[in-house]
Amino acid sequence: MANPQRSGLRILLADRRISLILVAILVAILVANLGTGMIIPVLPIYAKSFGVSYGAIGLLISSFVIARLITDLACSPLVERLGQLRSVTLGVAVVSVSSVCRPWVMR
Repeated sequence: MANPQRSGLRILLADRRISLILVAILVAILVANLGTGMIIPVLPIYAKSFGVSYGAIGLLISSFVIARLITDLACSPLVERLGQLRSVTLGVAVVSVSSVCRPWVMR
């Protein structure tokens, strides 16, 4: 029987390298979520300057939240299969690659 004091997250955090990687990943997630949270209060100002209704802005925010919910539910089996650390690492890699490719898409 495994020792409950030395299992799961405690084993991972005991290794300093893995702890630093986890902190870096968590900071990246925090920054990404802060960016989204900072945009939402400013959207009504943009809506007024572009002549977009508040209802359209509400629909935009709602569609983002619904898409996030659907994606979270769809990715749950992937997290179970790959494990949490690999899944978060994969997510950060996807966001990094898409951020690097963004300038070419915006042309």
